[in-house]
Amino acid sequence: WRLTGGTDPCEGQVEVYFRGVWNTVCDSEWYDSEANVLCQDLGCGTVARVPKGLPHSLSGKMFYSCKGKESTLSKCFWRFNNSNLCRQSQAARVLCSGARSLLNLSITEVPASGQPVTVDSSVIVKTKDWESRELMLLIPCIV
Repeated sequence: WRLTGGTDPCEGQVEVYFRGVWNTVCDSEWYDSEANVLCQDLGCGTVARVPKGLPHSLSGKMFYSCKGKESTLSKCFWRFNNSNLCRQSQAARVLCSGARSLLNLSITEVPASGQPVTVDSSVIVKTKDWESRELMLLIPCIV
């Protein structure tokens, strides 16, 4: 399984490698229980949101129906290319709680004045506008 088209591997269109090719997953039964199984299996936390599906971009279609406690989608009820189960479906999507777009990566902004930043009494670092954010991330690593 993989998620494609998102900002990182923890969000996007749900795809499964089956019979030698990548296939999309039908959203006709793609709810929080199925999405949660996938997010946990991918190491992406739990399901944060199940966005509206998009048209299928791959030829094969997989259908999954989970109770929510399964360790992987392969332990759920599933079918491949079943036109009845995937009728009028879109390609399933998911946003897992571990996605970068959900993580609060903001830090306190550093004034971009070009003034020296004192890290230690013996270390003085000059900053430029574009380096301020990177410097604030680097300093705790050094310390």
